[in-house]
Amino acid sequence: MVKGPLLTTRLTTANPFNHKIIIDALQRTDVDGYNRQNMTKYERLMDAITPELICNGFTRIQTEFHCSQKGYHGIISMQRNSNSYTNNYKFTLVIGVVCSALKTFFNDVVQFRSYRIHDAHWREELGPFILGNQRHCWVLNDDNISIVADQVLEVLRKVGLPLLNKYMVEDHLLRAWKVKNGSEIMEFRNMVNLTSLLRFRANPQWQVIANDYKKKLQSHHLYNEWQKHVRWLNSFQ
Repeated sequence: MVKGPLLTTRLTTANPFNHKIIIDALQRTDVDGYNRQNMTKYERLMDAITPELICNGFTRIQTEFHCSQKGYHGIISMQRNSNSYTNNYKFTLVIGVVCSALKTFFNDVVQFRSYRIHDAHWREELGPFILGNQRHCWVLNDDNISIVADQVLEVLRKVGLPLLNKYMVEDHLLRAWKVKNGSEIMEFRNMVNLTSLLRFRANPQWQVIANDYKKKLQSHHLYNEWQKHVRWLNSFQ
C-alpha cells in the first residue's frame, strides 16, 4: 500500500509534535549537567507513579506509559516545559491515542513499543482541566517528588484515564476529530484522520465530509493539499 501524500515532510514539518523536527530534551546530552540532575528527579517521579499505572494496565516505556486495547494505544507523557532550569524541572501532562487502523491504512505500522506521543492521532494536554489553568506545569525539585507524584496520579485518576478510555473507542475518536478547535493545521490534520479512517472502513460518509471541507478551504493555502489527499483516498477500491 502506498503511503499517503499527507504523511510526508510537507505536512509533518508544520506539526510541532513530529519526531523529525522536535527532540525530547530528556534525551539530549547537555554539557552543564542539566539533564543528569533532572533525569535523576524524573526517574524518581516515574518510579513513584509506576506501580499504580501498571495496576491500571499500563506499561512503562522509557519516559512514557502505554496501554493497548482493541486496536487502540493510549499514551501518557510528561513533557518538559521550555522554562525548566537546572534545580527545578518543569513539566506538563499530555495524553494521546494512536489508532492502529490508520497506521495500517497509511502503511505506517510500527511495533506498539515504538509508538510515542508524537504518533498520537488524538492528543490532549491536561493543564486546562486543572483549575482552568491552560498551561499548568508542575515544578519538580528534590524536596517535593512524592507530593508531585500524588498530584499527577490524582489528575490521571480524575481526568486522564477516563479521557483515554473514552477516546480509545472509535465512535468517540471520530467525533473528536469533527470538533473545530485548535489551529488550522490541527483541524486539517484531524480532517485527514477522519476521512482516512472512514475510507478505511468503507464508510461513504467520508466523501460528504471531504466535499464540505473542500468548500471551506477554497482560496486557502491548504486547498491543494486537501485535493491531493482526496485523490489519494479515491485511488483505493
